[in-house]
Amino acid sequence: MTPMAARGRPRILIDALAYDPHDGGFATALRGVLDSCREIPEIEFVVAHHTSHGDYFESLGLGSVSLVFPYKLRFFASFAYLPWLARTLEADAVHCEISALPVGLGVPGSVTAHDLYFMSQPESAGRSVARRFTTEIYWRRLFVRSLKRATVVKAISETTGDDIRRLHESANVTVISPRIETECGPPSERRWPADGEPLRILFLGSVVPRKNLELLLEALKLVDREWRLDIAGNLWWGKEVLDEAAGDPRIEVHGYVEDAERDLLLDRCHVLVAPSLYEGFCYPVAEAMTRGALVLTSDISAFREYVPDECRFDIFGPEPLAAALSALSCESYERLRGLCRTAAQRFTPAAHVEAHRRLFSELAGVTA
Repeated sequence: MTPMAARGRPRILIDALAYDPHDGGFATALRGVLDSCREIPEIEFVVAHHTSHGDYFESLGLGSVSLVFPYKLRFFASFAYLPWLARTLEADAVHCEISALPVGLGVPGSVTAHDLYFMSQPESAGRSVARRFTTEIYWRRLFVRSLKRATVVKAISETTGDDIRRLHESANVTVISPRIETECGPPSERRWPADGEPLRILFLGSVVPRKNLELLLEALKLVDREWRLDIAGNLWWGKEVLDEAAGDPRIEVHGYVEDAERDLLLDRCHVLVAPSLYEGFCYPVAEAMTRGALVLTSDISAFREYVPDECRFDIFGPEPLAAALSALSCESYERLRGLCRTAAQRFTPAAHVEAHRRLFSELAGVTA
């Protein structure tokens, strides 16, 4: 084996075997981490991935290893391949951004926890047998156990960090907020709707019960102004809430959208509404804030970390959200979205790079 001193820099194996570009926050998180890895030249990164995504991973300019295995088993592939890869590649450490950390690595390992909602809510597994099996065996057992044996556990918010500490008091937790691209143009490019124009509202995220889309649909029935609603995201268990709105011409359901259409929806909306019951972080909210949109979110723990007080509403009924939407004016809109833009300045790519430089240096046992 070639020691780290002989190579001149530590080598870290990044597990991307579970990556799927349609996985919403998971895919966004992994891409963000890899973008930051490209800006840490003092560490060598090697990314293990499924062969079907070879073009993307090879385009990053990082080291990569392409593997062939049944794609449906992508979340379990790490347990079979990572220990072998760590030895073969002479890795000094292993990082799992969207997967559980396997046993038998022989080197330090870190794992990222995005949220632990699956631990408390049965419906998080969905309704299919495959999803229930994956949630019970993989997330509630294998993933949770990997948090305890990880050298470092990365949490994407203080909310998730607190959940991990309650589960494993001895866990070495570091909180690193996600990478949000902040160079999206000045906030003045977005204007309040002129007379006769509708208020454009965006719901961006998978349609699952914890996203609480039903509350938004109920609130819109009480809003005293013209509005249009775009709903974008995977239609999973919980999509039945859309049945009643199917005939409403003011509502457009896009389903999963590619990045270009997603960016277009973010740029043209006036307000992004996130009435979630639980979040570990919520990328769409932070992204909308950096783009100069107003966000209105539920008053839950994760949003209290970065969403301005005046932009959060009570979710014990549709009336508070309806009142917030109805009360908006040109003046209040400009003021509140200014607060959002300022609050989002903490999520810079530079901060993300430096936080991961410290994490990976600690993991590999070198001084940052």
